Amino acid sequence: MTLHYGLLSREQALKTAVAVNNAISPKSGKWGVCIILETACAETLLGKLKDPTEYGAGSSICQIDKGTFEWLKDKYKGKAVDKRINDAFGFDLADIQYREIELNPLLGMIWCRLRYMTVSDPIPTTIGGRAKYWKEHYNTKLGKGTESDYITKSNNCDVVSLIQQI
Repeated sequence: MTLHYGLLSREQALKTAVAVNNAISPKSGKWGVCIILETACAETLLGKLKDPTEYGAGSSICQIDKGTFEWLKDKYKGKAVDKRINDAFGFDLADIQYREIELNPLLGMIWCRLRYMTVSDPIPTTIGGRAKYWKEHYNTKLGKGTESDYITKSNNCDVVSLIQQI
């Protein structure tokens, strides 16, 4: 099975999501890991689906659009979360360019988790709750995805078996 966006395996996706969540928002625990992995499933089937519209619907395993990328970069550069990212991964948000996230699952998942950090409500503990959270805060009313798509694609990617490994 060919994977895209620089992802080599499901295990890499899990390890990356855990590392990103631990660096950015460890208090969210496994729900933070779930939302990253499930978002990657909803957006690209965890790297199995390559977006045919180069940068049209976003970039990276989590399909971050350029405007969101720049907004989050500006919002968090120089902040405490930027320092935590630097401590964990050795780079500053200000130094990352949009095209770099395309083939780097780590960067894609960092931007995904940063997007959810802007939401004051905690990450839900059920997949149905996270599907609604994703639709409201990530895919939004402008996106074509549905809560049902999120759940179906997450189940098809077998996120549950990945999460059981942590």
